[in-house]
Amino acid sequence: MCVASVTVLVSDLIDAGSLTVSAPDRADGEGPDTQMLQAFSADLRRKWPHAAAMAGWLP
Repeated sequence: MCVASVTVLVSDLIDAGSLTVSAPDRADGEGPDTQMLQAFSADLRRKWPHAAAMAGWLP
C-alpha cells in the first residue's frame, strides 16, 4: 500500500470521526515530547523523502 493511499484512508477516518489523533503526554506532565516527535518526523522524511509531495502536501 502506498503512502498516498494510507493518507487518504486516515484522512477519511478522521473526517468520519472514527479515528482521533493526539500527542501523548510526557511522563512529567509537561505535554507532548516535541523533541521525540521532531526526531520521528525527521526519520520518516529520511526514509521516504518524496512522500509529502506524492501525497499532495507540497507543490
